[in-house]
Amino acid sequence: MEISDEHIKISIFLKFKKRLLANATVSIETIPYGFITIKDFQIWESKNLNNRLQEFINIKPPARKVFGRWIDRVFVEDESKWHELETRIYDAYCVARNNYQRKEDK
Repeated sequence: MEISDEHIKISIFLKFKKRLLANATVSIETIPYGFITIKDFQIWESKNLNNRLQEFINIKPPARKVFGRWIDRVFVEDESKWHELETRIYDAYCVARNNYQRKEDK
């Protein structure tokens, strides 16, 4: 499932594996390079309420285990821009989840 506008494309891949709900690929338009694609954002079921999204969900950027510790591979400098991106990924996830549920109901 993909949603897009002229500046961003978000693809959601539903997983339903234990707590991993989905992966997301985000393509962001840049002026000098066109679209830059970042793969493997993860959408997890959480025990804690995400206050911004009002759901028990956690959205994480791609990460790698280094010396036993998970390190984010993508970092958004402006926290408000990360929250905006997180919301857009969540919205795309909700659309994909709803479309999947509709297909299941048929």
